[in-house]
Amino acid sequence: MTFNPIGNEGAKAIANSDKMENVTLLDLYECEITDEGARAIAESKHLKNLKSLVLIHNDISDEAQEMIKNSPNLPNLENLVFRLGQGGEEA
Repeated sequence: MTFNPIGNEGAKAIANSDKMENVTLLDLYECEITDEGARAIAESKHLKNLKSLVLIHNDISDEAQEMIKNSPNLPNLENLVFRLGQGGEEA
């Protein structure tokens, strides 16, 4: 989905789709997502198997980043990247 301007509506569609239940890697690099879309991802009941999430070059606040990092709905998240050069961090 990299460089795809799906925005918050696209992030919500992903978060609410039961088709995402087996996804382990989600790359949303530069997809015009803001806190609203990040909140949908953090609250998703369908991303429980997600291990790696890339959200580079989106407009997501520190508060929304923490919401994703601490989400009980993302129990398998191991690699979370918000900035280039970050190299991933443990969620």
